[in-house]
Amino acid sequence: MYWRRSSAVEHLPFKQRVGGSRPPAFTKYFNNTNTKEIMSKKKIVVSPVYERLGIVKIDEVLDYVPRAGNKKGLKKKKYFDKMVKLTSYRYKVFALSGIKCIKCGLTGTFFALERSVSQHTNKFHFNLYGKDKKGKEYMITIDHIVPKAKGGSEALSNKQPMCFKCNNKKGDSLESK
Repeated sequence: MYWRRSSAVEHLPFKQRVGGSRPPAFTKYFNNTNTKEIMSKKKIVVSPVYERLGIVKIDEVLDYVPRAGNKKGLKKKKYFDKMVKLTSYRYKVFALSGIKCIKCGLTGTFFALERSVSQHTNKFHFNLYGKDKKGKEYMITIDHIVPKAKGGSEALSNKQPMCFKCNNKKGDSLESK
């Protein structure tokens, strides 16, 4: 199960929104901010969901993603002193299908090395981000062409890059091209 912020519960304190307890500093941040970046000593908290360790150029990640015809492909590579698995289907979709939202055309401009704050993990992964004309960051996600709820598969051929905004609008509907 994952948690997604909903406008209906944004006014509630952290414990009621997510459950469990967090350090007072994080709870204070979570309750008193939106998705603005704040600096800590070494890391940036981008939103209540992810903690950012650093930014990496797109080719510094995709060039090492294992796929057919890529002789440089690696299972893991070190970034910012953290070992990162490069075998994710998300990275393969970006490497094969591109880094541009198929709906609105937003292009991914960088990968951010991040970890989920809410899952209590020390494992970092890359999220692809693009910026709109106003400079606001949007995550480029992976969309199922035929949604899983409608019988779609997990095959690479059923996945495409789509920005978070467009993917939320699409939901589990089938869209004709």
